[in-house]
Amino acid sequence: MKLINILTILISIGLKSYSQDYLRLGNKFFEEGKYLQADSLYSIGLKIFQDKDLYYNRAMARMYLIQMDGFCHDLKKASELFDQGADTLRMKNCILYDTVKVIDSSNLKYIKLIEKEKYSDRSEVRVIDTDGKEVAKYRTDKDYMVFLKCPNFAIFPLGNDKISSYLKRHVDYPKEEKDAYKKLPGSSLLIYLQFDILQTGKVSNIKVLEEKEDNYQDKNIQNFIREAIKAIQNLPEFKPGSFNNEYINCRFVTAIKFDFLK
Repeated sequence: MKLINILTILISIGLKSYSQDYLRLGNKFFEEGKYLQADSLYSIGLKIFQDKDLYYNRAMARMYLIQMDGFCHDLKKASELFDQGADTLRMKNCILYDTVKVIDSSNLKYIKLIEKEKYSDRSEVRVIDTDGKEVAKYRTDKDYMVFLKCPNFAIFPLGNDKISSYLKRHVDYPKEEKDAYKKLPGSSLLIYLQFDILQTGKVSNIKVLEEKEDNYQDKNIQNFIREAIKAIQNLPEFKPGSFNNEYINCRFVTAIKFDFLK
C-alpha cells in the first residue's frame, strides 16, 4: 500500500474520532430538548467528517425545529452513506411518487417514474421504455433540469472516455505547492469533481463532490482544487446531449489526478 493511502486512512480515522466528540455533545443537547444547539454541534462535526450518524441526528433535530427541507436533505445524505433506517424514513416522509405515460415525437412510448421531494422543488425522474429498461434519468431543481443518463449524452471532442486523461495532461500544478509533497515521493492526489455540460455545449456548475471533501480541508489541498476547477473551466466545448429531439443539460463526474514523482 502506498504511503499516501496509509496517511489518508490514518487522517480519516483521526477526523472521524474528532467528529464523534461533537456527536456526543450534540446528543446531550438533543436529549435536553435544545435542538438548535444540537443542530449547530452536529454541523460542526460534519465539517470535520461526513458521518451518517451526524447526518441522521441532525435530521432529527431539524425535524423538531420544523426545518423539513433540511430534515429530508440530511436523511438523504445519511442514506447515501448506507444508513438503511434513514433511507426508509426519507422514503416515507420526504418523497412523493407519481407515474406518467409519455409518447415522444417519434411515437415511442415511455413511462416516467417521478420521485418528488415534498419540501423542495427538487425531483428525480427515471424514464422507462415498454420493455422495462431505464433509458434516461434526470433531476430537476426549480426550472433547471440536468440528465444523468440518456442515449444521446453530451460528447467530449476526444470521446468521453478520454476526459480524465485530457485533464491530467492539461492541469497545472500550483506554483506555491511545488515542494509540498517532497516528503511523499511516488504518491498522488485525486480531486473528485462534478460539472454540467449545458445545451450549448459549454461547461457550467463545477463543484467538488461533497462526499469526497473529508480529505480536502488542508490548505495545500485547496490550492490543488483551485487548479482542478480551472482545468475543467478550460475544457473545449462538447457536442450537446439531446433527448426527445431537444438539447439537454448533462452531468459528468470525474477525477483529476496529481502525481508526485520520485
